[in-house]
Amino acid sequence: MMRKLKWLLCLMVLLVFLPACGKSALEKWQEQYDLGQQYLLEENYEEAIVAFTAAIEIEPNQIDAYLNRAEAYLLSGETEESIALALADYQQALKLDDTIAEAYLGIADAYSWQGEYDAALEILNEGYRKTNGDHRLAEKIEENPLYGWQDAYITYLEGVERTYDEYLGVYLDTYMLVNINGDSVPELFIDFGIGAAGAVLCTYFDKTVTEQAVSSLSFIEGKNLFKNSGGRMDVYYDDIYCIENGAFISLGEGDYGAEDNTNVQYDSDWNPIYDYYWNGIQVSSEEEYQRLLNEVYDTELSVSFYDIAEYDSSLNRYTGKNIYDYEGILEAINRAAPLS
Repeated sequence: MMRKLKWLLCLMVLLVFLPACGKSALEKWQEQYDLGQQYLLEENYEEAIVAFTAAIEIEPNQIDAYLNRAEAYLLSGETEESIALALADYQQALKLDDTIAEAYLGIADAYSWQGEYDAALEILNEGYRKTNGDHRLAEKIEENPLYGWQDAYITYLEGVERTYDEYLGVYLDTYMLVNINGDSVPELFIDFGIGAAGAVLCTYFDKTVTEQAVSSLSFIEGKNLFKNSGGRMDVYYDDIYCIENGAFISLGEGDYGAEDNTNVQYDSDWNPIYDYYWNGIQVSSEEEYQRLLNEVYDTELSVSFYDIAEYDSSLNRYTGKNIYDYEGILEAINRAAPLS
């Protein structure tokens, strides 16, 4: 499409300037701008781009032509090239006047189409400040799927059944905020303090908190990878996940253990003999299992909850950086920098 556009642009420049020598620049600009508007209404986006480009050639400081050409680029197809061209036009409009709400809205839409919700929210917040609180930007901020995570987590925590030890007279649950998927919204991890209750990892997206039960959590911070490991009595597993738009996506499943855990066999060094499976297919050895696991999840970069946490016997719970009791996690969420 872009090669054809370049040819059309050259032709349009000739058609604009040759017959209109007697018109003022503003009249010529208006003629091309109106033509572009008409093409937009007719959904003829290629011709609209040509007309708006001609208008910009005539009067490069007229903001409306940039805004409408950007819209035409986006409507012509959400390709990387068209989005990049639209972003350039919106940014040029802001260079001419940084109080134009439409430019901020357009940039945010372009970022959102690319799944860059953090960038979209950042430009919306900037626009909200620059435009002295334009209501359209405020509405768009609230529509962003990363907006509102603090309130959502607090509401979720208020519904969590906590673990109370009557003998010790203390709650055993421990909480952690952790950056797994690399966006500005932390994941929430809860260890309920006893094996039967287990633990849970929560993520937030589009006004929804989604939870994943875990036995033993490890993760590669900011790289959108985590591992849930567990098992007992010679039957064990490793499940690898990423997070996409609030959903936990399985990237690989491994399990290993004795062929008959009621009659475990041992090698000459008294190590148990296990069978190993990756994604349901038996592999030849533990080494092969670890190789396949590390193709998906680099264990050298992995950090577990227990690497970060230390058990404080005086408090009867885990403590450490970004690790809290119930009151502490509520306070940490409330004081986190809001996204709006």
